[in-house]
Amino acid sequence: MRSVSFVEHLQLEFEGTLFNEALILEDVDNDGENELVLGNLEGELLVFKGRQHKPWKKYQHRGMITCIAVGDLWNTGKNLLLTITADGWYHVFDFNEQPKDSGELELTFSQALNSNAKTAIIADIDGDGVCELVSGHTDRVVYVYKWQKFEEKVPVTEKTSQQEHEGTVSSDSKGKTSASGRSRKESKVEDTKCPPDSKQPRKPSLLSINKDSSQQEERRKKKIGQFVISNTWTLSSQITSLALYRCNDHRYLLVSQPGGNFVSLFTSEIKTEGSDTPKSATSEMSFFDFPLPFVSGNHHSGIATAMTVISNKHSIWPTPNKPSSLLALGMLDGNISLLDQEQILWTLTLEKNLLTLSKLDVTSDGYEEIIACAWDGSTYIIDSEKNIVCFKFKEDVKAFSTGYFGMESGKNVPCFVYVTFSNTVVIYWNIHLSRMTHANLLTVMENKEEYKKTLRDLGLLDDDTIDEIKFQEMCSRCLYSNRTPTLDHN
Repeated sequence: MRSVSFVEHLQLEFEGTLFNEALILEDVDNDGENELVLGNLEGELLVFKGRQHKPWKKYQHRGMITCIAVGDLWNTGKNLLLTITADGWYHVFDFNEQPKDSGELELTFSQALNSNAKTAIIADIDGDGVCELVSGHTDRVVYVYKWQKFEEKVPVTEKTSQQEHEGTVSSDSKGKTSASGRSRKESKVEDTKCPPDSKQPRKPSLLSINKDSSQQEERRKKKIGQFVISNTWTLSSQITSLALYRCNDHRYLLVSQPGGNFVSLFTSEIKTEGSDTPKSATSEMSFFDFPLPFVSGNHHSGIATAMTVISNKHSIWPTPNKPSSLLALGMLDGNISLLDQEQILWTLTLEKNLLTLSKLDVTSDGYEEIIACAWDGSTYIIDSEKNIVCFKFKEDVKAFSTGYFGMESGKNVPCFVYVTFSNTVVIYWNIHLSRMTHANLLTVMENKEEYKKTLRDLGLLDDDTIDEIKFQEMCSRCLYSNRTPTLDHN
């Protein structure tokens, strides 16, 4: 394993503790340049832009921020910033409506939903062209929310009327049965009333109600809308991460489980050009566990498992014109596997306990590499061919993320973001490697046509093969003597 060094970095002002899911690099203001967004346990939301050392925008929540997501949440063609607090408040910020001359963010919308969210993604999971919000919670439940405008009429039945009166949400009896025996369909959620967690409804605090009820009522007058539950699943173990995996002509909503397992919750067909299949042919899959080969014995069963999806470079199941990707699964004790559909391409064991698993295209070839960060700052870059490069950050870290950041005007550059225990945020930017594998001078020159022409003029190239002995003699003369090689004109 070879080591690399990255030099260009920016240090930002930050205080407090944060969850890893409350750290993200995305374009929140839709200007084409990504910003860095952080939320800490004290409820402080900070947005950093460009090379500024201080926050560009900030907002103070009334509860600890557990996760942050950015995406086209309201399906209007622009990104929105979503923050989720531990007590179940979902806050939305529209940066197109923010005052230009103020560093304080103004809340666009908020709604009390399910508490104790630990991870969330915004994506079109069912192929209908509309983004959904998917959140995983510490009570082992995964919720799928759809955004619904108030103008859109909701069918009111005797059952839903009773639920609104009581302030609770119950499951639809027509939902398909999962492994846990629960699934809910299109349950309506009131803005100021919280749907239940896995056992009983959660009541928001009086302070939250008094503070937010006026804002909620104002949003209702503007007819913004609300989130409604379209599906739920209950897992048998704790949730670490969610991912949308594309395989041939289908997409799968996956959730990781401890012990090197993952579960497929939902599948939908991806329509390809010229296909006669419906645009959104969806079906629910039964639950299944997929144990990794390095899992042996009960000592691995409780270890958290993270996952990330990378672009497919060398598929063993090539299918023309059908998008596909690879799934990286890693137990946080250092074991990592790469899967292509149900085929395990490789498995490796790192020497460190991992903090998180991420991805980034560090070679600029259009294919992402797996980025595994350990608690001591060791950062491993692994490609789909199992080549490993290590970058050693100088401090222990409590949060880590990768992505693209607008360091230069009009240009996003690949970055590593570290949050240290000494209350600093360090962005290493312009992360780039020319290659992942070891290479000598001969290999480099053989792969460059302009170099091969020079070698041919020097008489060092025979049938597109470099004469290694002559090449070594030429290098020795150039480096250690005044003698210079002469061109062979014969």
